[in-house]
Amino acid sequence: MNSNGDFAMVGNCPICGQGRQFIARDSASDEFYVVCEDCESEWPSPLDATRAMSALKTSHGKSSYATVSEMENHPWFGMIVNQ
Repeated sequence: MNSNGDFAMVGNCPICGQGRQFIARDSASDEFYVVCEDCESEWPSPLDATRAMSALKTSHGKSSYATVSEMENHPWFGMIVNQ
């Protein structure tokens, strides 16, 4: 299991103010999105994740956090704050 430091973090949640926002991958669709570890708000991308009005809930099913190394060749890599 990875430590939280290995997960691709893009910021802090503008909804709850205490959770970290991680990139996650939906197991069914293989789609990446951003999710707050605390309140579980979701955003379609790191660019949307700064806007509370863009947040969704439960739009994705079973998912797992993406690691920084998984994201190395992804366009969102430059938005990861803990690389």
